[in-house]
Amino acid sequence: MAYLTKVTFQEYFVSITSLVQEEMVTVHQAMGRAVEHLQSAAEYQGFIPPCRCEGESPAVVTIDKSLLEEIENEGLEAGELQRNELTLESMQHT
Repeated sequence: MAYLTKVTFQEYFVSITSLVQEEMVTVHQAMGRAVEHLQSAAEYQGFIPPCRCEGESPAVVTIDKSLLEEIENEGLEAGELQRNELTLESMQHT
């Protein structure tokens, strides 16, 4: 980015030759010198770490233990499905 700006200013300076625009040329030359002093490798070095966004925190999930008690009371075996509205809907979408 800095190199592209530098080249653009250099091309612009070559095209300005009128003595009437001497003040404008001086300002643009000062801008060009400032661009030459840019160090693009170190430009954002101190910016990124403090401005980095933290990752999303994991969702907090709680299990309603009364639901587990209902399943235990119904005698559902491990690996066995219980047919209800949720399982039927799930089977329709697979």
